[in-house]
Amino acid sequence: MFQINRIGCAYKESKSFVIDRPDGTDDYLFLIFLNDIYIGQNNQLNHYKKGTCLLYTPNQTQYYKNPYTGFENDWIHFTSDDGKDFFDTIQLPLNTPLELDTYHLIPQYIRRIEKETWMEDIGAKQMSDLLIRELLIQVARLNQKKDSLKAESNTEVLFRQTRSSILSSPAHPWSIEEMAALTNLSRSRFSHIYADIFGVSPKEDLMRARMDLAKFLLSNDSYAISDIAEKIGYVGIYHFSKQFKKKCGLSPSDYRKSLKN
Repeated sequence: MFQINRIGCAYKESKSFVIDRPDGTDDYLFLIFLNDIYIGQNNQLNHYKKGTCLLYTPNQTQYYKNPYTGFENDWIHFTSDDGKDFFDTIQLPLNTPLELDTYHLIPQYIRRIEKETWMEDIGAKQMSDLLIRELLIQVARLNQKKDSLKAESNTEVLFRQTRSSILSSPAHPWSIEEMAALTNLSRSRFSHIYADIFGVSPKEDLMRARMDLAKFLLSNDSYAISDIAEKIGYVGIYHFSKQFKKKCGLSPSDYRKSLKN
């Protein structure tokens, strides 16, 4: 069971206020900072944004402040007979500042826990135990969601770079395997993510880019149709003409004539 030792909501501290506990405390300390905060770890003082949460384990060095504006925070000191196993189960990082983009529910949990702590009703301790578990689960979920979104963002950047490499070399005889190799993914996984991001398969995307380039080149009479076919990756004019008419509704020569009308 989680036992609340002390709890504080919306504590406002001045610019000169510093928490400096080299040996920490003999219990767990959960914090959420309601404005920017500077946290010391590994002989470094790092800046973290509003909404950062932190769970210190017993006897862990604690150091934080904001020498520019002061800070406001909610905090809970607690003990637990199954804390380590619980934290491992929910994959909650310990002694690690967690910058959460969506954190507004966290202070609400702490206020509910504070209310239960001061009540003498039946089940108040059990309710506090349930609420702090739910609070920490929510923090773990928000942190995992943030990491997931970050991974998705990194994946999208990689795929946009890959797409640029592919479409900027339309004459290259791209295979799906060769495209996928640029992302170190399997053919099927690459195709799935590509279609999810860009709304079109990689082959169809390449085809559209080739046809768009062909239309641009056809607007210049100095390019022979056979040269255009080669520039966009076709070995012969026949296959190029067939694909162009299928995609654009006109043969390359008829399309060129239509531009002059």
